[in-house]
Formats: sequence, structure tokens, C-alpha cells
Amino acid sequence: MEEECYCNSFSNRFNSIEEIFKALYPVCSSKFKKGEMIGEKEKTYVLKCKKCNSYYLWDKYKGVFSEDKGIIIRKYLPKTDDKGLKMILKTMEGIVDERDIDDTSQLLGKLRKIELNRIDKRRIDENKN
Repeated sequence: MEEECYCNSFSNRFNSIEEIFKALYPVCSSKFKKGEMIGEKEKTYVLKCKKCNSYYLWDKYKGVFSEDKGIIIRKYLPKTDDKGLKMILKTMEGIVDERDIDDTSQLLGKLRKIELNRIDKRRIDENKN
């Protein structure tokens, strides 16, 4: 019987940052956004399991961590590949919602199709000449 991956058994909570990066690695993150409190910064990481390639989102707040609650991470099913995620989050700041990423990835997909259609049309026009 195949053993279940550790990332599926952590119940969306890790006890430390070290524990997170032992099981998951960062694919990309949004840019830091300064919070209301002095020195407070926030951003969203897209993390990927080292073993099973599942994706997770981690909203990181500087200095906000409590031992009893742990670090909360939520499972995420992206609608684009790692390259697309990197491009999308590069343009975003602070805490990012899954819908924001998915909406942008759908837009990115449509733009890619338009560009591919333009390239194909150009090739057809060149072949006619």
C-alpha cells in the first residue's frame, strides 16, 4: 500500500517555518506590502510539496505567529503552470486571494491564445506570398 504524503496529513497547520520548508518549497511569492503596524509586512507564497507536487498558499505576516494556532496554509489547485504562477505573482502585492491568481491566469491564457493566433495568421500570410 502506498504511503500518504506528509503534506496531506498536516491538517493545514505547521508548527514552525522550518517544518514548512522541510516538506514544501516556494515556487513564487507576491511582493511585500507594508501593513498598518510599523515594520509589519505581508505577502503570499505559493508552495509546492517536494514529494507529491501539491500546491499550497501561505499568507505570511511578519511577527504574527502563535504556538497554539501554528502557521496556517491552505491547499491550492492552480489553473496555470509554475512559470505562469511566477509571472502572475510578480505583478501582485501583499496578501493574494486564489481568485485573484485564477482570474489573472485565465486572462493570461486568453492573451497567450490571441498571441498564438496572431503568429499563426502571420505564418499563413507569409506562406501565401
